[in-house]
Amino acid sequence: MIQSHYLHIKKDDVSAQFEKAHKWLTKAHNEQNKAIKYVDNLQYSVLFTHAQDTLMNTETIYFLLTKLIPLIRINQ
Repeated sequence: MIQSHYLHIKKDDVSAQFEKAHKWLTKAHNEQNKAIKYVDNLQYSVLFTHAQDTLMNTETIYFLLTKLIPLIRINQ
């Protein structure tokens, strides 16, 4: 089995990074909701659509990692 040096990061460091990520994701989500509130006045924008897609992908990865990291630690 190949050991990754990423698996040996201290739990406190990971927790701090996840807290920071959660704050930024919440802020981004709130800002997106502010823009969507005025959807009737907005023109279609490829950039905004890309930003929404990127945010949703990032939130999905964040969610998956919050579930997977504890499982990885159990199996170490």
